[in-house]
Amino acid sequence: NNRQIWTAPLIDVVRQIKQRLPQCRVIVLSMYDEEEYVLGVLRDGASGYVLKESSADNLVAAVRVVMAGGRYLSPRLAERALNGLPVLKRSREHL
Repeated sequence: NNRQIWTAPLIDVVRQIKQRLPQCRVIVLSMYDEEEYVLGVLRDGASGYVLKESSADNLVAAVRVVMAGGRYLSPRLAERALNGLPVLKRSREHL
């Protein structure tokens, strides 16, 4: 898969940064929105994930949230994650 050529090294870079500088906060800016990739970099230590299609305001928000100690996902990814939660799926079915 051509995508793996680019995504695997980035996951490794995030992991190496966090191993060498655990206090460092990493925000990934990427065009890839596949769940396995997003979860991979977050699992390996990224504090935020911003899609390249995001507005400048979203990127600024990501930096502010992460610098304050939080975690950030681009709105489209956050919505997709929330829509995938079983509790939310069941709630919508009852509406």
